[in-house]
Amino acid sequence: MRWTVSSCLMATLLVAPVAFADVGPDLSLTVTPDDPVGGGDTVTFDLSGGDFFSLAFLAAGDTLGSSPFGEVTLDVLPDLYLFLGLFPSDGSLSTSFALPDTLPPELSGLIFHLQGASVGINFEDFTLTWRKSNLDSLSFE
Repeated sequence: MRWTVSSCLMATLLVAPVAFADVGPDLSLTVTPDDPVGGGDTVTFDLSGGDFFSLAFLAAGDTLGSSPFGEVTLDVLPDLYLFLGLFPSDGSLSTSFALPDTLPPELSGLIFHLQGASVGINFEDFTLTWRKSNLDSLSFE
């Protein structure tokens, strides 16, 4: 077999994504409270198991399905991505917020499916490491 410039380029493009990406172990997502939330309630997101200095995201949507996110496939069709920040050295991020006292009536009965995801650099071999969490949900009264 004779190697041409185009065949070398094609082989590089086929191998490059594998050589520069890795899917790491799963993250863990916990959303509290487990009961439906209403006006004035406090919601907490805990995402753990991340690598130091990896970017952390939360995908939210009201429909389950398969959606690509880098090298992993999320189990929710995201309507939005929320950037949570960078994982600290202990690998856990937590954020809380209080809902306004009065919520729009359109939220009544709505369920948001949530899944955490991260991307970072493995500094031992300089590959990108992609991770995803379990699904959790946030429902409204």
